[in-house]
Amino acid sequence: MNTFEYFDLFLSHLKQTGEDTNFDAESRQWLYRFGQFILESKSGSRFTPPALGDMVMHGAKIGLPRREVDKFAAFYSSKGWMVGKNRMKSWQCAMTGWKIRWEAQGRPESNDKPSLVDKQISSLANQSSRL
Repeated sequence: MNTFEYFDLFLSHLKQTGEDTNFDAESRQWLYRFGQFILESKSGSRFTPPALGDMVMHGAKIGLPRREVDKFAAFYSSKGWMVGKNRMKSWQCAMTGWKIRWEAQGRPESNDKPSLVDKQISSLANQSSRL
């Protein structure tokens, strides 16, 4: 449902209740903005920080070691999940970018070899993505 449909629904409700439907330009603009706010809140466009389990699963799915997932979580948590001055929109995309930069740095192998648990999580993540 778009903003205009919300506005029409509101007007039809007012007509059914016998209320005045003659609005001045300022009131119409306010109602239009209110409709946009309703649409944004219903579409889930506001970012909510991910759970650590979700980040671990996504990291395993894209091949990012658990240690790097923890670094990613700590870094963005400390910044309030902000990218520059803007609120993050997609943590999955940000994590993929983190992996690309990590690989470009030469993928330090000393402490980042995947453990048995990482391999099992990766296997589960790949299985769940096939479903």
